[in-house]
Amino acid sequence: MRIIIDLQGCQSEASRLRGIGRYSMALIKALIKYQNQHEYILFANNSLRDMREDFKEEITSDKMNVKYFQWYSPGPINKKFGQQGNNSFIASELRSYAISLLDADIFFITSFFEGFLDNCLTDLSELYITPSIISIIYDLIPLINPKLYLEKNPLFSEFYHRKLASLSKFDSLLSISESSKSEAEQYLAFDQECLFNISSACDENLFASKVSNIKDDPLKIDYEYILYSGAGDPRKNLCRLIEAYALLSEELRNKYKLVFVGYLLPEELEQLKDWIASNHLSSKLVKILGYVSDEQLSRLYRNCSLFIFPSLHEGFGLPVLEAMTCGAPVIGSNTSSIPEIVGDANALFDPFDVADIAKTLEKALVDERFRELLANNSKNRSKLFSWKQTAENCINAFEKSMVINKNKSHNNKLMSYTQFIKRIKTIVNSIDDASKSDCLLKQISSSLVLIKNQIRYIKCEHKWLADKLVWRVEGPYDSTYSLAILNRQFALALKALDVDVKILSTEGPGDYAPDLKFLESHKDILKLHEDSRINNYQPTIISRNLYPPRVNDFDNGINILHSYGWEETEFPSEWIEEFNKNLDGLSVMSSQVKQILIDNGCQLPIKVTSLGVNHIKPNKDILSLDAKKFKFLHVSSCFPRKGISILLTAYGNAFSSKDDVSLIIKTAPNPHNNVSQILEQLILSNPSYPHVLIIDSDFSDIQMSSLFNSSNCLVAPSYGEGFGLLIAEAMHLGLPVITNGWGGQIDFCNHLNSWLLDFSFEYANTHFNLTSSVWAKPSESHLTELLKEVYCETPEVITSKLKAAKQTIKEYKWSNVAKKNISFVRNLALGSSFCESRIGWVSTWNSRCGIAAYSKHLIEYISDFKIILSPKQEDLIADDNLIVKRCWNLEGSVPDELEELYETIIHEKLTTVVVQFNYGFYNFDSLCLFINRLTNNKVNIIMMMHSTKDPVDNPSKKLSNLKKAFQKCSRILVHTPEDLNRLKDLDLLSNIGIFPHGILDFYFENNSNITSFKRRIFTQIMNDKTERLISAYGYCLPNKGFSELIKAIKILKDREFVVNLRLYAAIHSSICSKEYYLELLDLIDQYSLSNLIILDTTYDSDQSTLSKLSESDLIVFPYQNSNESSSASVRHGLASGVPVAVTPISIFSDVFKVVDVLPGVTEDLLAEGIQNWYLNKKISKKEKSLNEYQHAWRSQHRFSKLGPRLQGMIRGIELNN
Repeated sequence: MRIIIDLQGCQSEASRLRGIGRYSMALIKALIKYQNQHEYILFANNSLRDMREDFKEEITSDKMNVKYFQWYSPGPINKKFGQQGNNSFIASELRSYAISLLDADIFFITSFFEGFLDNCLTDLSELYITPSIISIIYDLIPLINPKLYLEKNPLFSEFYHRKLASLSKFDSLLSISESSKSEAEQYLAFDQECLFNISSACDENLFASKVSNIKDDPLKIDYEYILYSGAGDPRKNLCRLIEAYALLSEELRNKYKLVFVGYLLPEELEQLKDWIASNHLSSKLVKILGYVSDEQLSRLYRNCSLFIFPSLHEGFGLPVLEAMTCGAPVIGSNTSSIPEIVGDANALFDPFDVADIAKTLEKALVDERFRELLANNSKNRSKLFSWKQTAENCINAFEKSMVINKNKSHNNKLMSYTQFIKRIKTIVNSIDDASKSDCLLKQISSSLVLIKNQIRYIKCEHKWLADKLVWRVEGPYDSTYSLAILNRQFALALKALDVDVKILSTEGPGDYAPDLKFLESHKDILKLHEDSRINNYQPTIISRNLYPPRVNDFDNGINILHSYGWEETEFPSEWIEEFNKNLDGLSVMSSQVKQILIDNGCQLPIKVTSLGVNHIKPNKDILSLDAKKFKFLHVSSCFPRKGISILLTAYGNAFSSKDDVSLIIKTAPNPHNNVSQILEQLILSNPSYPHVLIIDSDFSDIQMSSLFNSSNCLVAPSYGEGFGLLIAEAMHLGLPVITNGWGGQIDFCNHLNSWLLDFSFEYANTHFNLTSSVWAKPSESHLTELLKEVYCETPEVITSKLKAAKQTIKEYKWSNVAKKNISFVRNLALGSSFCESRIGWVSTWNSRCGIAAYSKHLIEYISDFKIILSPKQEDLIADDNLIVKRCWNLEGSVPDELEELYETIIHEKLTTVVVQFNYGFYNFDSLCLFINRLTNNKVNIIMMMHSTKDPVDNPSKKLSNLKKAFQKCSRILVHTPEDLNRLKDLDLLSNIGIFPHGILDFYFENNSNITSFKRRIFTQIMNDKTERLISAYGYCLPNKGFSELIKAIKILKDREFVVNLRLYAAIHSSICSKEYYLELLDLIDQYSLSNLIILDTTYDSDQSTLSKLSESDLIVFPYQNSNESSSASVRHGLASGVPVAVTPISIFSDVFKVVDVLPGVTEDLLAEGIQNWYLNKKISKKEKSLNEYQHAWRSQHRFSKLGPRLQGMIRGIELNN
C-alpha cells in the first residue's frame, strides 16, 4: 500500500511534547520499521516544525520506502479558530489537491483535533478524490464532560463540534484502547464495523528496566520520590493528588518527595503552584521539573520509589505503560483505559476519592511487599504491549477499511486542475484590495509549484513500456535549419531500430503545416509524415526539440526533450520551472548542456546522448570556388556568438592579400548577420587585407560535403556551442579544425585531434537578456597564431590530428543517439530516481558578517532539509535556532582540522554540503583533508567562492594549493567572469560555474518614495533650491571610502553645491571599525558638516535599511579597494530601486551595467561624479533605473529566484550523479 501519514500530530507545538505527539511519533516509526513492505509518504505542514531530522533514519535508509512531502500554503493558516479568513480555505484546498495527486491507498491522520490555536490544518475538502481517510481517536473527553471543557469556552465548543462532524465522514477510526473504542461506539454515530482498536506501546529500547547509560544525571536528584508524568489539564486530577499527598504523615512526606514532570502550559503551572501552596506544601517537598528529555524521563521512571497516575479519564495513558516498562511500581485510577494497562485491581484507586488515593499511596510507600508486587506486575503487564503489535494492528485495520469502503462513491469529485483553480479564484476575486489579491495569487502560485515539483519525485510511477515503442518526435523537420536536421535524423534512426515512429510538425508557438515541397526531396521523411497523419495511435513516448521549448501541453506517457542544446551559462528561469513541472527528463547533446541545465536549477534526470554526423556523406567532388589555394572555411549564421568579428580581425592580422590564402564564409542572411559590414570596415582600414569569399545561398547536404572537401581547415571560434554539429561534421569528413576551448564540442575536441583556442570568460551579449550569463570569448591573438600554424603545418602533423579526429568521431552516429535515448526512456519508465536532499551549509551565521547575511537570505528560499554548520567563535546578534550546529573553528582562533565538522556531516547523513569560501575562514591543509574525506564518503560539495584573489605575501593562502581538492568538488561557484578566469588559469574548468550574488526582495515599485523622488528632482530642475540627498551604506571600515566621501561633501559645499549625506555605517566586530567611526566623527566636526551629514551606526533589519535607502536621490558606494569578488552592500542599494553610483574598482564589475560608475576613488573625483550626476542625470536616470534591462537584472538576482535555483542545482547534481 501507499500510505500518506499526516505529521501534524508530531509538528503541533500543542501536541508534540505531550502524549499525542509522543504516540504519533512512535507509531509512525513502528509502522515504517515493522511494516516496511509498504510505501510511506510523511505529509508535513511546511508552516510548522520541520520533521526531517526526527525521521532522518527512516528517510535516508535504503531499506525503507519513505519519502517526505511538504504541503505549502499562504500563511498564516490559523491565527486562532474563528479568525482564519481566506488562508484557511485556500490551505484546505491546496492540502486536499496535493493529497489527490499522490495516488495513495490510505491517508492516515494521527491527530485530527489540531488547529485551534496554531497553524495546523487537518480539514479536508470533500470535493477531491482522496484515498481512504482514517484517523486515530484518542478519547472523547470534551464531549463526555461538556461542562468542564466546552460550556465555558464557546469558541472551542464550536471548533470541537465541527471536528466531530468532519470525523463522521471518514472511512474508519482507530482507537488506542478498548476504552476509547467503547466511547466512540457509545457517543459517535459511526459505523461500528469501521472502528478498530490498535492499542498502544512505548519505546522498549528507551523505556526499559535496565540501568541507564547516562553517566551524569543533569537533574541531580539525590532523594527518594513519588513520580507523576504527564500534562496538567483538569482531567489529570493533579489537585486531588496534591491533597492526597498532603494527607500523608510528615515522616512519609519528608522521606518521599512528590515530583511532577511533563510539559505544562503557563496557566497549568500557575494552577499547580496554587494547589501546592493551598495545601501548605513547600517547594522542598513538591518538585516541578517541567519538560525533560526522553532519556531523563526513563531514568526518572527507573529510579522512582513509586509512580502514580490519578487521571479521571484517558484514551490510553501512555505514561503508565512507560513507567511499568521501566520497572517502576505503579498505582493508578480505576477509570477509563488505565485498568487495561495496570491489570491488578489492588493497584487501582478511585480518582474522585482523595482518601482512597492517600490510602493506596501510603500502602505502596509503607508496605515493601506490596510495592514489590507492584513492580512485578509492571514487569509482567508491560510485556503485553509492543509497537510491533500495534503497527500490525494498524495495517490490518487499513486493509479491512479498504475492503469495507471499496465501493466508496467518487461522484461529484473534482479531479481537474482547471476546477481547482476556479475554486481558488472565487476567493481571490472576493478581495477588494488589488495589491493584496495579486500578492495572494503569487503566494498560491508558489505553493502550487512547490507542491507539484514534489509530486513529480514522490509519485515515482512505474510506466509500462511494450517491447515495440510508439514514439512521436515533435518539432520542425522541413528545412536545412540545424534543428530540423537533428529531428529528421533522430526520427529516422529510431525507425531503423524498429521503433513505431510518428512525427509532428510543430514549433514553440504551436503546430504548423510542413513545407511539402521540401519534404518531396526527402522521401523517407515524407513517408513518415504521411504515416503520422493517421490519428488512431497512442504514443507512449513524446519527445520534442523545438524553439522556444514548449512543454506545458504534453499528452500522457513519457515526455522528454531530446538532444537538447544551449550555448551560454544562464538559462531562462521560467523555462526551467516549466521543465521541472512538465517533463520526465531530458536528453542533451553535450556534457556542457547538462551542466548548464543543472546549474540553473533543472532537477530532472538528464542523459548526454550527443548527436550524429553520419547524415553527411563523404564527397570527392570539388566545388569551383573563386578562391586561392589554401582555404579556411567558416560556416555559421554569423550571429555575434559565432565569433565572426574576432575571426575576421585575426585573419587580417595573420595574412595579407599577398598570401595564397582565402577565408570562405558560408552563411545565410538574417537580421543579426553583419559580416559584410565588418569586412568592409576592415578592408577600408587595411588595403592589403587577405581574400574573403562570402557564400549566403542555401546548400544541400551534398553541396556542403563538397564544400568541406574543397577546404583545408574549418575555423569555428564560437563563444559557445551546444554541440558544434558543423565541427563534428568537418572532423567526420577529414577536415582539420580550429575551435574554441570551451563549449559542447569539448566532448569530442581535444589538443590531439584539433587546434583549441585559448579564451576568457565574459558576460554574454545575446537577445535573451540574461543579465548574469557568461560565454567564452576566443583569444584574438591566439587565433592569429593558430591560423598561421595550420597554414604552415607539416602534412605529418595534419595527418596525425585527422587520424585522431576520425577515431574520436566514429562513435557519433545517429543510431547511437537513438539507442541512448531508448535506454534513457526505458530507465525513466522504471520510475524517477527520487533522492531526499539533506543539505549542510558551512558558513558564518547570525553575526555581523556579510557572508552570514548572504547565507541567511539565500537559504531562506531553500525548502529542502538543511543544517547550518557554523563556527564557534562568533558574536551573535540573536540566539541560534535549532538548525544551527556550531562545530568548527575559524582559522586563527584555535587549530582545527575540521574533524568535528566532518563528523557532524556524517552523523547527520547529509547528502550535499555547501561551503562558503573565504580566505580567512579555513586552514587550507585542513580544508583539503576535509574535502577529500567527504568526497570519499560520496558527499557532494558545492564550494561558493566569495573571493578568488590570493592575498599578497601569504603563500599558504594560494588557491593553487587547493587545486586537487577543488577538482573533487561537485561544483565551484563564483560570482563574476573574472573569478571564472582565475579558476581557468588554475586548470579548473569542468566543475566551475557562475552563480549570481543576490539582492533582497524589496519591491520598490510600490514605494511612495518614488513619487516624492520625482517631485524633488523636478523642483531641482526648475530652481535648483530643493535639498539634495544622497546615502552611503556598508560596514564602518576604512576600505569603504566613507572618509573620502565626507571630504567630497566638503568640496561640494565649498563649490556652493550643497548635498546632504546619510551615512549608514554599522559598526563591525573588528577593532578597526570603532576606530574608523571616531575618525569619521572627527572629520564631520573638523569640516563643520554636522548640519549636512547624519552618521547612523545602527545595525538595522534589511527591510528597515532598504526603506531608509529608498528615500535618497542617489546611493553612493565610494569603496577604495577590496579583494572580494562582489559586494553585498551594493545589492542593497540596487534592491531599494534608487540610482546607485560606485567607484571604478573590480568588486563592482558585475554590476557596472546597472549603476553609474564614478570617475575615481579620490575625494575630488567623488565630488565631480556626484555633481555631474545631479547636473546630467536627474529624472532620466530614474527612468533609466526602471528600464527593461534593470528590471530584468533585479528580477533575476532576487534571492527568491536564486534560492530555488540552488536547491534545484543540488537536487540535479544528486539525481544525476
